[in-house]
Amino acid sequence: MTMTFKRCLITLLGLLAVFSPHASGQFSEQQKPFLGPIQTVVNPGFEAGLTKWTKTGSSTLVLTTTPAANVGFGRSSGAWDATAAAETLTSSAVAVPTGLTSGSSMCYASVWYKGGDSNLTLQVWDGSAVLGSVALTTAAAWTQTYPVRFVCPTSGTMALRVSAGANAAVVYLDNAFVGMAGAPAMVSQVGEWITFTPTGSWVANTTYAGRYRRVGDSAQIQVQVATSGAPTASDLTVNNPTGLTTDTTKLPATTATTVLGSAALKDSVALYYSAAVGYVSTTTVNVVNSESTGNIGVVSNAAPFTFGAGDFVHLNYTIPIAEWAGGTALGDNQVEYAFNTSTATTGNDTALFGYGPGGAQMYAITAAGVRRVQFQTPIQSTDTLILEYQPSGAGNPWLPVVAADTGADIGSYMVQNVVSYGMRLGRVSGSTTQVDVAFGTYAWNNSTYGAVGIGWPTNNRWRVKKFSGGQPVAFGLATSTAPGLAPAGVFAAGVSGAVTLQEQSATPANPTSGSEGRVYVKGDKLIFQFNDAGTVRYKYLDMTGTGVTWVHTTTAP
Repeated sequence: MTMTFKRCLITLLGLLAVFSPHASGQFSEQQKPFLGPIQTVVNPGFEAGLTKWTKTGSSTLVLTTTPAANVGFGRSSGAWDATAAAETLTSSAVAVPTGLTSGSSMCYASVWYKGGDSNLTLQVWDGSAVLGSVALTTAAAWTQTYPVRFVCPTSGTMALRVSAGANAAVVYLDNAFVGMAGAPAMVSQVGEWITFTPTGSWVANTTYAGRYRRVGDSAQIQVQVATSGAPTASDLTVNNPTGLTTDTTKLPATTATTVLGSAALKDSVALYYSAAVGYVSTTTVNVVNSESTGNIGVVSNAAPFTFGAGDFVHLNYTIPIAEWAGGTALGDNQVEYAFNTSTATTGNDTALFGYGPGGAQMYAITAAGVRRVQFQTPIQSTDTLILEYQPSGAGNPWLPVVAADTGADIGSYMVQNVVSYGMRLGRVSGSTTQVDVAFGTYAWNNSTYGAVGIGWPTNNRWRVKKFSGGQPVAFGLATSTAPGLAPAGVFAAGVSGAVTLQEQSATPANPTSGSEGRVYVKGDKLIFQFNDAGTVRYKYLDMTGTGVTWVHTTTAP
């Protein structure tokens, strides 16, 4: 056994040791920040066929392997066709893992899907009640549902269920998830490249081109300086992009020897010189060549050679920016969307809660009633609640329901004689998480006071939005105690006293030479991947049959 392979095995065994729960069965608060997702769905991607999934009624469930566009991950997905209301597709019920039964862990559920329509709802089902739900909409491409967030039960079972409110379009399902995510990760914001026109000390016969992007609290900058003749007689300096100031508190020094990056010089006779980008001021850098010819190594119009037509200077450097914060603005889980999933046209409902930005479909309400919605975090005195609706039609924005909606689809609540119109919000006495949405008999009053109004538009949608403080620019990542978005790739593995590796459909990118290794399952093989000084080596064990021989190859299995 090679030392490289031993290292990979030790790493894998170390993961098992770190992520094993205490003797009590509970994960400690010190362990939770390092946990990956705890997955409870068995056969979440239909890689084992249709086993562990149950349909009801006349609905059909088909294993899909072709065309590739209808398979989200791996080799297969499930295609479910609901033909009538109340039909369901449910994953096998799994006992709540001991590590989640503290009563303080936040769980969530999600699934990747394609197709479907607004007659479908994703639910978390404990065998007798819905713990949380989110409405689906038609998805032309593979889409991940908005996470269903709920407090992990202290006992019993959990399952993922798709429920139909009526005959629905075929929906393709893959990579289902019910469980708990790890703590949030602090990541750096990496922006798109922005093209700009730099300025500098050379003006005569000089053309500048450049681009930069944000990487966390720093700017990565690339500049080309091209001369078409003799440039301005001076040392070459280049200015920062407009509005960006170098944060000197994050530099080791602010002297002429402070290196910020690299540079390359080329003269028209095809000679190349290596150089460095150096600090000059909070808004300026220079170039210091490694072949000083007078001028103490600083590049000038005459050093290290006389610049003229066809010459270039290329700069590639990074500087910390005073105007940019050090971390990424992920938001603080400040936005929640809630609605009620009742399809009734009369009466009240105080139990059918739904979540997510997709909102609920309007129904042809014929009598005034109340729909209660419930948020997953308490309503604070600093929060703002907005009742919103979305007119029908692709691309239409969400609009607030306000009193000034003269002639709109839906108006704010009013009563004329004994006839009610529109909708409004109301607090629920004694509750810190719930609000009531009152619906009038009609969506909007007609021109005659107290007369029959305009009916509810069933092609519209509605929701209640809650946000705190200033409007955030993004959602926070999920933690063990607070809702949020799942980190990228969160469904790739699960930890519950063991490491679960879901089969991959493609070979991962090559690891960094000499410092990284990868372990994955692909084509029914357990594979170790390592970059050995530029040669990517694979050692794998075929998991089918009774063979115990490891195979080495430099071609991806």
